[in-house]
Amino acid sequence: MGYYVFPMTTDNNKLEFDIVIKASGSTNGDGAFIGLFNNSYMYTLGIRKGTNPRAIYSKATEGNGDFAGAGGINNTITIGEPLHIVVEQVGGKPTITYTRLNTGEQASAVPSVLASDEEGYYYGLIVSDATVVISNMVYTSADGTVLYDQNSCYYPSGAAPVASNVAATAASTREYIDVTWDGSIPEKDGKYVVEMQKDGGNWVELASNVTTLTYRYVLPEGDGGSYLFRVCGQLGNKSLGGTRNDYAVMSAPVSVVAALAKPVVTISGNSADITLSWNTVVGAESYEIYRYSYDETVKGKALLATVTTASYTDTQVTAEVPYYYEVKAVSSSNYSPLSETVWAVATAGHTGAYVYEDEATEIFITKKSYDTVFSGRAVLEGIVYGDGTLKAEVNGKEAASKNISSGGSFAFELALEQGRNDVNLLF
Repeated sequence: MGYYVFPMTTDNNKLEFDIVIKASGSTNGDGAFIGLFNNSYMYTLGIRKGTNPRAIYSKATEGNGDFAGAGGINNTITIGEPLHIVVEQVGGKPTITYTRLNTGEQASAVPSVLASDEEGYYYGLIVSDATVVISNMVYTSADGTVLYDQNSCYYPSGAAPVASNVAATAASTREYIDVTWDGSIPEKDGKYVVEMQKDGGNWVELASNVTTLTYRYVLPEGDGGSYLFRVCGQLGNKSLGGTRNDYAVMSAPVSVVAALAKPVVTISGNSADITLSWNTVVGAESYEIYRYSYDETVKGKALLATVTTASYTDTQVTAEVPYYYEVKAVSSSNYSPLSETVWAVATAGHTGAYVYEDEATEIFITKKSYDTVFSGRAVLEGIVYGDGTLKAEVNGKEAASKNISSGGSFAFELALEQGRNDVNLLF
């Protein structure tokens, strides 16, 4: 048996917390008993066996008959079920209310009127042959003053790391600044704190939970100036009483010229070309267009054209092949980051929108014939995670089809020609 109580008081305080009873013994004396106690009496909500909430209270002082009695509510809950508990005095009566967090159902135990000659009470709980988890415990006075907050009371472990030799490098795209420093990798509750000063202004905290020796500061679009960074070690959360050591400061700031705004590109695929357009960027004198195809991958990205207008039509495309584009605004002394990647397909037309990869409906194959068959027939079975019509083609000709709802299955037996056969599923 164990207990957790606050100091004895005659004040009308309030205690609330969340509780989960993970395991309990099988007798009525086992479980959690929550409420008000003193050296002679108890007024509680007893969750007997971890499943049976009842009002459990003192009938007499010890040695003068049955000490405890049960009454009031007589409910059933599930072992391991999360509850929210409120212990308070209402009209001179100890009132312990539980809320089943999974359902919102509430019930209260009101064990008895408090004896007028009692010297005060302990607010808390007793645990008997049970395993419980308590969280979010808050103990307040009648005027709302917080006397205890479980989430604001802890003792950090470990040590605050020490930083030195802070340096920073701006990316060539001017989209971010990488900050590095020397020091040890933090352990336990130790963390690094990174702060920034722009153009000699106030220091601004960027992060207080860094566990590596690097930090990337992402520049707001179009931002520029002189940036100075400093780093210190921290043990525990500052707002909860954590401590910080001395800051290590960069020896000189890093300067960033504000980039031109990033173009916002729209794209459309036509029967024989792909058209791009974008917003006019203030200060730009020209625009560079970069492209790569699905087959080339991003490694094949290359400058396609430089134009002075805010649009471009790419006619050097192969039908049914996805092409990817990025646009950069350029002036004689400045440039923008590359735009977000956009893509399109030149096509004479499809029914519905063109999608591929993880945008397409998933077809999961559960059974198929070997790549080489000798019977002249091939089996394909699987599940389709979308609504529509699934078609099987053999050598470019439709061989089977089925209307399917999402999660539905299919089983095709396809006739093959002698030699190589191309089999495709279309949805």
